Parts: sequence; structure tokens; C-alpha cells
Amino acid sequence: MSLEHSPARGRTLRAQHPFPDDDEVLSIEEWRLLNNLSPRTAARILAGPKHERPVIVMLSARRRGITRGNNRRWQESRSR
Repeated sequence: MSLEHSPARGRTLRAQHPFPDDDEVLSIEEWRLLNNLSPRTAARILAGPKHERPVIVMLSARRRGITRGNNRRWQESRSR
């Protein structure tokens, strides 16, 4: 059996990564609810300066989202 097909390979890689779901993309609505924001506040944050909002992923021309990792880093940047 090659290392590529080894059953333990996935567990080993996942165990090394402290935030395994960092690449999961949340819709804007999911992001808003996760952070307990009102629709108006979420819109204001996303329309604000780049350095004050989470990094937005453009999934298509009309679809955007925020990864869990980018949300976590944004929350950390807001810590005082």
C-alpha cells in the first residue's frame, strides 16, 4: 500500500493542523450569524476599509464568502 492510500495519512495530516476547518467557506449570512451581527452591522463592516474587515473570497462573479480561517484572523485582529 502506498503512503498516498494509507488510512493513517488523513489522520496524521489533520492532527498536525491546529484548525482543520480553516478553509471551509461560510456564506455572508452564515458569517453574520456566527458573529452574532445584525444585518446592518454586517453590511457596514463588509463595506468598510479592507484593513478592518475579514478577507472575502469571491466564489464566482456574484457569490462571495468568508473562510473560517479568515473569520478567526479577523476576530483576533479585533481583540483589544
